[in-house]
Amino acid sequence: MTKLRVNACLLLALILLLAGALRMFRLTSQSLWGDEACMVYLAQEPASEIVRALASAGRPDVDVAPPVYFLLLHYWFRLFGASDVSARSFSAAAGWLSVLALYLVGRELFDRRTALVGSGLASIHGFWIWYAQEARMYSLALLAALVCTWLFALLLRRPTWPATAAYGLSAVLGLYIQYYFVLLLGVHAVYIAAAAFWPRLSPTGARPQKRMFAAAWAGAAAAFAPWIIVMLRDFRFAQGPGGFPSYFSALATPAFLFLKFASFANEAFLREHMLLYALTALFAAACVAAAFRRPVSWQAMFLGSAIVLPFAVVYSLSLLGLPVYKGHPFIIFSGFFILLTVHGAFRLPRRIGPALVLTLAAANVYTLATLNYSRYYVKPRAAEAVNLLAQALEPGDRIYAVPAVIPCPLTTMGDLLVWKYYAEGRLSITPLAGDQPIDLVNQMDAPSGDRVFAVLLQDNRLSGTANRAILELLGSKYQSRGSWPPLVSGMRDFTLQIHFFSEVAGPPVPVPGLVL
Repeated sequence: MTKLRVNACLLLALILLLAGALRMFRLTSQSLWGDEACMVYLAQEPASEIVRALASAGRPDVDVAPPVYFLLLHYWFRLFGASDVSARSFSAAAGWLSVLALYLVGRELFDRRTALVGSGLASIHGFWIWYAQEARMYSLALLAALVCTWLFALLLRRPTWPATAAYGLSAVLGLYIQYYFVLLLGVHAVYIAAAAFWPRLSPTGARPQKRMFAAAWAGAAAAFAPWIIVMLRDFRFAQGPGGFPSYFSALATPAFLFLKFASFANEAFLREHMLLYALTALFAAACVAAAFRRPVSWQAMFLGSAIVLPFAVVYSLSLLGLPVYKGHPFIIFSGFFILLTVHGAFRLPRRIGPALVLTLAAANVYTLATLNYSRYYVKPRAAEAVNLLAQALEPGDRIYAVPAVIPCPLTTMGDLLVWKYYAEGRLSITPLAGDQPIDLVNQMDAPSGDRVFAVLLQDNRLSGTANRAILELLGSKYQSRGSWPPLVSGMRDFTLQIHFFSEVAGPPVPVPGLVL
């Protein structure tokens, strides 16, 4: 082994060490939120029940997703126990392996230098780390996408039937992890079709072995066929009327996703750091533009198509009002953006390219410090609320949890399951469901005398009017005993409000040990 290769292996080991440390740092400092709670509880069910529940399209208490992530998490729980630490560690492990997988893709498409710099950026990428610390399927989907693309590149350069089988298997697993994997395989198919007519797009300069790719895709399609009807129904029920979310415009969506790819930031964070991330986007755009300077490499053509085509399909269907847009799954294409950015930077003048890469790295480090690991830009602070209530209330005092969005059809919705998770064995919290505020208030019974009951309100951009109506109805029926300072979550413009009521008037309920 040459000295250069030894140095590269040592550098890769350091990158992986850094990636692992950042993904485990403050892993459970934030509370679970609704979608994570759904994952944790569903993954504890028997494997057959998991598949049955996910196949029952239209259930509001079950995520819209294929079953492989849940099944793997189910068996992970069997090994390590069911907890927020365990659930998030599974994502962290997938996120850590994704850094290694990006190195393999970069090594196969380009060279060792591009692969090392790309994996280095990925190790500190805020977008990747956020989902590596969340109990959802997106880190696993990212890993599957990178492994599948690595095998695609291997098959494109060195076609063999074992490589075909491995590529087909990775395609099947990807489809059963995240529905957006269909878009990735579509990119692969379009690229092979284009290379068949234009051999310059092939790394060997010869037409690709279409028969091998067709065999892999046919096998993947046959294996996924039993779930296709479920997928179509899932998208039908996914987001009601379809199109873009109410808080996103069609014009803002492309810019927002570009910033996620470049350094990651959520809506609230972007509003407060607009200039910084506008400059970050400009530097990233300069690198991407350099990647397409003539002569344009086949690698740039492939990576560009793997970014643009999926977004173009989803964007076009969303403009037509179809319910296919979800921002989170686009993470599976972000690795291609990182490699394209590094490739472009190396095509710029010697001093400019590295400077831009270092600037992008610095932006990601700043994002980690002020967003990912912040104590303000956090998920809803359910664990803190339960700890405060456990200190202040007596065992017999009643606590009612109001859903984040009304109407709420079931008490097993994710934002209500969070309270069940943190209160289990400590407090008795009653989740409420109903179509109107009056339905929820009618389910609240006050204990006799001056014993209090607490009402947990989750205030966000969708719930403000309903929450005000609930408080007015409670105020006309019971005596207010005050409210605690809200627990603010800057990540989602979200606050937890804790109000107290009783049959008769009395002093305000104290706030024990509250640290704001």
